Amino acid sequence: MNPTLSICVVNYNAGDVVVECLESIYKNVTIPDLEVILVDNASSDQSNLTIKKKFPQTILIQNSENAGFIRANNQGLKRSRGRYVLSLNPDTIVPPGSLEKLTHFLETHPDYGAVGGKLHSPNNDFQWQCRRSFPTPFVACAYFLRLRKFFPEVELFHRYTLTNYSPDQSLDVEAISGACFMVPREVLEQTNGMDESFFMYGDDLDWSYRIHEKGWKIRYCADAPIMHYGGLGGAQHGSYRLISHYYNAMWIFYDHHLRRSRSLPTTLLVWIGIKAMTGLHKLLFALGIRRSVSRKK
Repeated sequence: MNPTLSICVVNYNAGDVVVECLESIYKNVTIPDLEVILVDNASSDQSNLTIKKKFPQTILIQNSENAGFIRANNQGLKRSRGRYVLSLNPDTIVPPGSLEKLTHFLETHPDYGAVGGKLHSPNNDFQWQCRRSFPTPFVACAYFLRLRKFFPEVELFHRYTLTNYSPDQSLDVEAISGACFMVPREVLEQTNGMDESFFMYGDDLDWSYRIHEKGWKIRYCADAPIMHYGGLGGAQHGSYRLISHYYNAMWIFYDHHLRRSRSLPTTLLVWIGIKAMTGLHKLLFALGIRRSVSRKK
């Protein structure tokens, strides 16, 4: 008999953080027939050995090289057998009841293809990017120019991270965060998992977009909190490569899903804008004015 829920976690030198994540799963999740799969991306910190010893019930997939978050996550998704499948970041802590609520929502709402929880930091700050709209050129421009700060009464300027809605309000959204992304098996089979064109950013937006294309709805559940450290998933902090991955994901998403419906001048402006932001971010990082991008995986 297949398990009710499969949880897929990708580890790359996450150390004690991923151990803490697995401890919270086995301690707090009461879903019967739970399956936990951990894909290790050739960690050098011995965390894979700790996991193997401390959690022998975990299915461990050991890669010989760092395959990147997306490819490794797909390995876990393909290995899973659950009726519902959760992609969970290694720097998360699962409290009692949250995964049960997400699973119950999908069980009782068969027209929904994905559901995500309320992500918050260790000091309980809400992480706004756990519920989003798709970054069309206008939405993305308004977000990066912080127009919502100058024109708070304009609803359209809040659209990307839905800052005009309370974090405590559950609602249908266009996209949820890949840090906690649960789907029914039927959706996994229809979409073939995550798009491996992405390395470690933009995968959640892309997957959400393709789920919508198949006719499914997506839900943000405010009553299912997940603590997310953010930036402790094992990627190297302060990296120019992370900055490149971050902005390159923007172009991949635009190229895959938005370019065909936009004019050539619009596409050219988007390309120039992304390249300019990449260069500016790297310059500010080199000068010590701005840090590298968030290490989400």
